[in-house]
Amino acid sequence: MFSDPYVVGIRISESEDFAETMNRWREWLDSQKIQPTDFKAEQCEAGYVFSIGFRSLHDAERFRQAFGIATQVKAA
Repeated sequence: MFSDPYVVGIRISESEDFAETMNRWREWLDSQKIQPTDFKAEQCEAGYVFSIGFRSLHDAERFRQAFGIATQVKAA
């Protein structure tokens, strides 16, 4: 269960470079001075599914938009 109310869900396919994707997220978060509050990763048959928690809707939406994530931010 996430301790903060805003969660961004991301699916990464097997064909994507897992380490490179994580590095891009971390670099962007650091540059924006945003600290996710929760992070959950699960392997699925098509790759990985990530759930990243944020304290504010604003931070969650900025992250979602920065990486072109189609799913909307949902309340945890």
